[in-house]
Amino acid sequence: MIRSLLACDDLPSSSYGTGQRLLSLQRALAKLGECRILHLSNNAEGSNEAADYRAPLPFDFRASRVAWARRHLTFAEARRNDCYRALFQRIRNDYPFDLVLCSFFRNASVVPTDIAPCFIDLDAIPERTGLLTRALWPLTLRAMRRRTQDFQRIYVIRSSDAALFKTGARNVRILPGISATAPATPLPHNPDARRVLFIAPTGWPPNREAIDWLLAVDVPRALDALGFELRLVGQGTEAFAPRPGLSCGGFVKDLAAEYEAARLVLCPIWTGSGANIKLAEAVQFGRAVLATAHSAAGFEGFLQPGRDLLTFDEREQFLPLLLASLRDSNRLRELEINAGQTARDFLNQAYIDRMVAEDAGRILGHHEPFR
Repeated sequence: MIRSLLACDDLPSSSYGTGQRLLSLQRALAKLGECRILHLSNNAEGSNEAADYRAPLPFDFRASRVAWARRHLTFAEARRNDCYRALFQRIRNDYPFDLVLCSFFRNASVVPTDIAPCFIDLDAIPERTGLLTRALWPLTLRAMRRRTQDFQRIYVIRSSDAALFKTGARNVRILPGISATAPATPLPHNPDARRVLFIAPTGWPPNREAIDWLLAVDVPRALDALGFELRLVGQGTEAFAPRPGLSCGGFVKDLAAEYEAARLVLCPIWTGSGANIKLAEAVQFGRAVLATAHSAAGFEGFLQPGRDLLTFDEREQFLPLLLASLRDSNRLRELEINAGQTARDFLNQAYIDRMVAEDAGRILGHHEPFR
């Protein structure tokens, strides 16, 4: 049973990928039977949860730059904050939870690690983009390591992130980012598919940047010459006028039909942290993928470039690689087969369920799996 403490009053909506991550963890926890979970959440989009308890965040995310700087300089994200302690005590009187899950590192400071066993999902370490965050990174990492040692289990998405926290390897586990709504088994091979698919809601800036770049280098014209078309799907893509080699679906209800008609799926994302869940989704649907090395890095240790997907580092590498791939049907089929096997082994809900159940059973002293 899962009950939620929702702390989201001043926090903007989270990304689709974060929501999918939460959903996959919630589904795993929901299968633990009588284990009672308190889930500290920020009401991420797609988490599909109803909160039983509500509290304000300890930091106003609409705050001034001075407040942001003070927060970083004092390492507030990583320092323990007892402002919610009385609330947690009251909740436990009402709902004697066995385990706490914190889904966002920004809430790690208020999690009551001394009241019950606690798991934390880091998803991915945020990029250091500003001068202040880069300068403070060594001290920030030290503070983060100190705080996360209070958690019984730390979930990260890739091996490089795990290495940052393996001062005590017992409490770090790598869980890949997955689409919680993708099918359990890949779609059948479709040799007649003539679309190159990019699912890219334009509300996320890296998606819009990628679309603008694909159109600037005239990918539709190059694909049309081969008898293919670029297919853009996602809210906002309907604003692009169709032309030879380009079709735009906007928001679609049936993603399976889009993947069914795709010969290749693109993930040309250059910025942003975390795992690009749409990349995992394409693999889970059993489609060949062409992605930037940046987006593929979110699946380090699970998807191997050159075996499970094609990657490129420089923009000028993209178009020749795209066209060569579409001309080599055997290579695309090989990628589908390899990626499909990896999806069956790791990028699926059953794998997440098994890992979370193993962790919860060990931490809570259960000698048999939860039913």
